[in-house]
Amino acid sequence: EITMEGAASGKLRINRDIKVFSVDNSQEAVYYLDSQGINAIAFKDDYSMGFLAVLQITDKKEYGNMASNAPLYYIADRENMYSDELEKVLFPFVK
Repeated sequence: EITMEGAASGKLRINRDIKVFSVDNSQEAVYYLDSQGINAIAFKDDYSMGFLAVLQITDKKEYGNMASNAPLYYIADRENMYSDELEKVLFPFVK
C-alpha cells in the first residue's frame, strides 16, 4: 500500500506520462485511479465472493464451482471504472 501511494502521488506531483498499475481494491487505490494517479488496478471482488459462498452453502449445498457463477477478479481503468459491473464493486457503499 505504501508503494502504491508513493508511486501514485509521485506521478501526480511530477505530472508526466508514467504508467502506474496496482493490485489493490482499497479506497486509496480507487481514489488514485479516479484522480489519474494510477492507470489501472487489478482487484478481487470480495462482495461477490462472499455472496456466492453463502449462496452455494445455503441453497445448493455445493462447494465446487463458485467461480463459474461470476467473475471474481477484475481490471479497472478510467474508461470502465464507472460501468455498472465495476461501480458496485469499487464503490459498494455509494448506492
